[in-house]
Amino acid sequence: MKELVRKCCCDWREGKCRLSSALEGWGCKLLTCMPDKMPKSDRDKARLFASVYQYAEKVGVLECPYYDEHTIDRTLDDPKQLSAMIHLECPTQTELLSDFITRV
Repeated sequence: MKELVRKCCCDWREGKCRLSSALEGWGCKLLTCMPDKMPKSDRDKARLFASVYQYAEKVGVLECPYYDEHTIDRTLDDPKQLSAMIHLECPTQTELLSDFITRV
């Protein structure tokens, strides 16, 4: 398991892992693979799904026992969530870790 995912997983508090308090995102705050535009077809959605899933594999999120990969599908089917994600700036690793660094 990648170090960042391990740290996040160790600090799990039986809540939801969200991109922000207002946005669920891909169901994990570490999945910062933001869409640059709204998918217009099923093919576009499939490409975006593949991109997010590959990123999840790369950073180790799929190894997290709390992660539900079906959240990617739910987010793809939610235009409001996708639209909000398009306008977000990707958080830095420090920002991602800040919520559990302050508790330690």
